[in-house]
Amino acid sequence: MMSFFDKVKASIGIGAAKVDAKLDKNTYTAGENLTGTLLIQGGNIDQEINGIDLRLVTEVIKEVDDKKVKQNVSFMSHRAVSGFTIARGERKDLSFSFPIPMDTPITIGNSKIWLQTAMDISLAMDPTDRDFVTIRPHEAVQTVLEATQSLGFTLRKAENLPFGRSSIGLIQEFEFVPTSGAFRGKLDEIELVFFVQRDGIRVMMEIDRKARGLVSFLAESLDLDESKVSIFLPFQEVNRGVQATASRLHGVISSYC
Repeated sequence: MMSFFDKVKASIGIGAAKVDAKLDKNTYTAGENLTGTLLIQGGNIDQEINGIDLRLVTEVIKEVDDKKVKQNVSFMSHRAVSGFTIARGERKDLSFSFPIPMDTPITIGNSKIWLQTAMDISLAMDPTDRDFVTIRPHEAVQTVLEATQSLGFTLRKAENLPFGRSSIGLIQEFEFVPTSGAFRGKLDEIELVFFVQRDGIRVMMEIDRKARGLVSFLAESLDLDESKVSIFLPFQEVNRGVQATASRLHGVISSYC
């Protein structure tokens, strides 16, 4: 018979059940199913598990008191297992699978993604497990990124920012600077945000022109030199390849130089 002290210790995590998620692979593409196995090990007493939740988490840049701070944000949650009992010392291996959202931030620069696994246990601390995973861009996003670089732009940084109107509550912003090609000396930078849709990809672009002369300088100081553009690229068009996509982007950007 389990003692009162065993129950108390388990409630604070001592001798309680534990869970460990083992991913089938370390790298996935946005839109792909994330798969793996939950390894559940019973503790020193029988325990009722209300469920096991899998969450995709990343760091988001937020402004707090006019300062930029990083906060961990869960942008997707999946209940992998509902209520069950794990007996003392028992071992359970349960497979899981769920789709990675199309607009999931990719793993690049300081942008990291991890799978957080948590057991919901009544009257006890929730044991958690964290596993980092590499997310590659959707094929259409990859094509646009390569097309942008082919125009002479170099990625300076990628940041995850809160955005309530996004399907996952955040966006990933890519900041490029022209280091060669036709736009060097004409633009300061361009910023891109992608929204993968059912039949194509929407590219939100902010073009920051370079100041020339006093009037342009004043415009820049007032942030009037920035142009915001929305472009929709059907998959049929993007599938024509990097060169064709770059030609489309070049035409759009040129009209704002």
